[in-house]
Amino acid sequence: MALDWRDRPAVSPLGGFFIQSRAGRTGNFEVLIAWPDGGLAHFWRDNEDPTLPWHGPALFAQGNRYVGASLVESDFAAFRSSSLKNFEAVATRADGELEHWWRENGGAFVWSKAGRVFNGAVGAPAITYTGALFREGIFDQDVDSHMDSALYVVVPMGGGSGGFEMMRRKHFESGIQPWGRMGSPGPNEQFGGDTLLDRKFVGAGLALTTLHNQTVKASWKEMRDLGDLSFIGDILVAVVSDQGALHVYAWGRTGNLGHSGAPVQEGWREALTITQPTELGHVLRPFRGRPCLMQSDYGLDEESDIIPFDGAHYGNLELVAPAKDGGILHFWRDNGDHGESRRLDEGWSFAVKIGTAEYDEVSLIQSNFGNADHGNLEMIARRREQRGFDFFWRDEQWAWHGPIVVGSEESQTGTVAQPLSAADSISALRSINVDFSVPREDLEQWLGDPKFTPYPAIASALFTLVRGRKLRDLIFIDVIAFNYENAPGVMSPRATSDVRVHVLQAAMLEAYNGRHGTSESSFDAILT
Repeated sequence: MALDWRDRPAVSPLGGFFIQSRAGRTGNFEVLIAWPDGGLAHFWRDNEDPTLPWHGPALFAQGNRYVGASLVESDFAAFRSSSLKNFEAVATRADGELEHWWRENGGAFVWSKAGRVFNGAVGAPAITYTGALFREGIFDQDVDSHMDSALYVVVPMGGGSGGFEMMRRKHFESGIQPWGRMGSPGPNEQFGGDTLLDRKFVGAGLALTTLHNQTVKASWKEMRDLGDLSFIGDILVAVVSDQGALHVYAWGRTGNLGHSGAPVQEGWREALTITQPTELGHVLRPFRGRPCLMQSDYGLDEESDIIPFDGAHYGNLELVAPAKDGGILHFWRDNGDHGESRRLDEGWSFAVKIGTAEYDEVSLIQSNFGNADHGNLEMIARRREQRGFDFFWRDEQWAWHGPIVVGSEESQTGTVAQPLSAADSISALRSINVDFSVPREDLEQWLGDPKFTPYPAIASALFTLVRGRKLRDLIFIDVIAFNYENAPGVMSPRATSDVRVHVLQAAMLEAYNGRHGTSESSFDAILT
């Protein structure tokens, strides 16, 4: 068995509105936010381009207003030919409905609503994913042998008692189970007085960790490669109250996980309130908005198979949250050695304040940029009404850089097609029955050159034009491009917005009829 999870950086799953996807060789940055004018907005950064350009917003769900959203890339794939996988997202509507959305990984990259999870949500949610186990064949993974995996969601709740709800949706070979509630700490659970009484939460962060897992492994991929969903460590939830308190709760399992001995027990067992140290003491409620929590690979070390008595180390926790007086407060925790019974309130240190602006939400990842040992920390922070976000990153010397402002109050709205590598573009085109009659290496060069060729713009417009359908039979993209550029009075396009839809439809009809000896006159007639 093998887990569909990248080896480096060896970070565990976390929930936020910022991820690094599988797009291309490097992996794009992907951001999903609640758009100030209503709906949800997707931005992405092309990490294959030396200039690292951001693209977006691509808008969807524009009929409603949202409090916040969270994004993850799953192992499901609507298009098997693409290296990218489907996105899964949850979003809290202003009326309290928690919605589940997914986006296909090819074609026109359409967002679809998967349904309602439940009503009664009030704050920004978090979603994360375990990764899926696959049976390995003789040469590679068997993509049809999808074994167990799960989505986890945490969202602040309304009502008299407030609190938050954690849910899980399990995916087995036999099918996908419905969402199941895992519960939340009750209003009377004080965990020995380690947490404040605040219960009205405005935003949540979520991290699946390897802490206290019942294997000898310290990293997520190593641990999950051993077997099924029973191999999981503590689940940590970070929430900020409307009064500015930041709590961290731990959900865990004890017992022998179904083997002989003590029965398996699972539930909430620890919590603490994070405080900001100052020269005059500790500030109890210095936070605001949505936090983010992750288990990074800083300090991570697996047990050696060669060195006697060598132990494993769990790595660090990284915790960030917006501050009431501006900037982002960053804390970290040394998780200790595997097998230690370190309490949740042990090992914490305050790191630094990042930036000065007043933010409402923050999302943190560890990327594959940086040296071979560790990836950089990358962070998105934003105000609730910001038409975009601020981007920060931490380099190999632990120095933070930014903010780089992405978008502005003048940002134009609209749908922008997902930028793909040339190889992925060819696969996505093939999925809608568009192929080519020129050498592949020539086409890859043209698709990767939006400045001097029309191919990136025409390919992007094709996906939007077909949108969820495909051509009845194959046609050549090089013939489509030739027909388009030779239409009277038409300029060769260099952006998707330059492509004239009726001219593209005519170019496709001409290419279809010429290749198949037909005389279709309607564009819809060549679609299925």
